[in-house]
Amino acid sequence: MAGGSRVWTHRTQFAAVLLSTVILSTPGASEAPPAGAAPGRRLAPQDREREYVDIRWDTAVAIGGLRDTLLSRPRLLAASDRRIYAYDYIDHAVIGFEVNGDVRWRSGREGAGPGEFRSPTDLEVGPDGRIWVNDPMNHRLTVLSPSGEIVKTIPVDELTGRDIVPLETRVLFSGLLNAADVLWATVSSDGQVAAEEGVYPEPDLAAANPYLRQSMASQQGDTWALAFPWGNRLFVYRDTSVVCEGTLIEGRPVSAAKDQHSTIWVVEIDVDGDGVFTLAKGETPDALRLVDEYSSRDCSYRRTYRLPRSVLAMEVQDGVFYVAREEPYISITGLKPVKQRKPSDARP
Repeated sequence: MAGGSRVWTHRTQFAAVLLSTVILSTPGASEAPPAGAAPGRRLAPQDREREYVDIRWDTAVAIGGLRDTLLSRPRLLAASDRRIYAYDYIDHAVIGFEVNGDVRWRSGREGAGPGEFRSPTDLEVGPDGRIWVNDPMNHRLTVLSPSGEIVKTIPVDELTGRDIVPLETRVLFSGLLNAADVLWATVSSDGQVAAEEGVYPEPDLAAANPYLRQSMASQQGDTWALAFPWGNRLFVYRDTSVVCEGTLIEGRPVSAAKDQHSTIWVVEIDVDGDGVFTLAKGETPDALRLVDEYSSRDCSYRRTYRLPRSVLAMEVQDGVFYVAREEPYISITGLKPVKQRKPSDARP
């Protein structure tokens, strides 16, 4: 589906250029991982079919419309404390919304100066409620207050990654665009590369093409989850310790992917409550409509939600699925799943 390639490619189109530069300039980039790399524990695949929940979708909030010019290309979504945030790739700005959809503030423009952005790849809300923008093309993180003011910028010249996980005292990067055998690494609040890093837990991940082993991550508090668009593995961490590891309900190992044109299995991941939610692309006719839920405690598969339409971005917060889409018009919608009443539940 065309929309699927836009979801993943738009967020990482800069990665192909940066990654190829790093790989070509890094000695031993194609060599096998060092013998000391942790082998990890291989889990059996999910031996089951998707189980769809019987629900209807109620609209909690609707932003944008057929004749509304508020949004142009919203691709990064975040939500916290009854507030919604989005980054628009046409306006090059972060937009803050009230939970009812009213605009609270808009911050940013295109460029490399203070308060300017160049194709950010991630938008997250930290434990303190501040908004973090990962802007690898500008080699920095920009931190905004809940009211939209710039709090600080953090230079990150030594790390280039797709996603970030703001923790209490440091920031974790995943989807590292380099040839090192590191799954994630941290930087301090002043941008210094910290000593903490996570090795690939399985040999096939460590030995895979660096482009295809890119990961994506999302958090809630100090709990965060990590998955691989071209793979089928799922990991949940608390701070920097692994809580569990599992296998996606649909997918194949990264080692089965041939190149960037191979099947992309998952395009978004999010943590809400004790659940991990992934937006599936895969090989299903319902690509970009299926949201698979897993337990953040043991990584087991729970259920699958079918969205009314395919979407381009997703954020789950307090049980509401915030989604961005372009058809039939550009919009951000908050969808709340409501269980269908069975005939036996109806009042006489």
